[in-house]
Amino acid sequence: MASIKSFLIKDLLKSEKVDNKFVVKDVNFSSLYLCGTISHISQSSHRKRVTYTVDDGTGCINCILEIDEPGDDQRQIDDDLKMMRAEAAAAPEDMLVQMALITVQSSKRLVQETCPDGLKPGDNVAIVGNLRQFKNEHYIFVDSIRKLSDLKKRIDYLKQIFFLYEHVYCIEK
Repeated sequence: MASIKSFLIKDLLKSEKVDNKFVVKDVNFSSLYLCGTISHISQSSHRKRVTYTVDDGTGCINCILEIDEPGDDQRQIDDDLKMMRAEAAAAPEDMLVQMALITVQSSKRLVQETCPDGLKPGDNVAIVGNLRQFKNEHYIFVDSIRKLSDLKKRIDYLKQIFFLYEHVYCIEK
């Protein structure tokens, strides 16, 4: 089972594909976690796809997010949330109803975080996704993208990267 790895963009862009995995200095991976700043956003008109160009200070990479229209799943969550709010208001002492309400609220929050609205160039983001290559160009197919509200999280990420490079991956920065 492959684990999620973190690298600088400059190394992702130089990585080589070997047997459905990518390799950076003998470290195999396909899934990754990345923090950076959005430098450009484009949306495809014929497909429901948004491309975020993300820069971490060492390079830029395109991160592609497939957008699902709020469909049956979103409508079902909204309906469940309305129903659970009514039940919770009618029975404030029923812990099971209160727990069910929290669960539905968490589901709605997760859907909103996975397909965020309002991201713009200059925003710091955290991305989980899979590296892909097409015609010798690397890009990330996004599983999750969220805005980092605190610059300290970006700094902590860079400290973690430098630690991984030196002590785990044994790669010179």
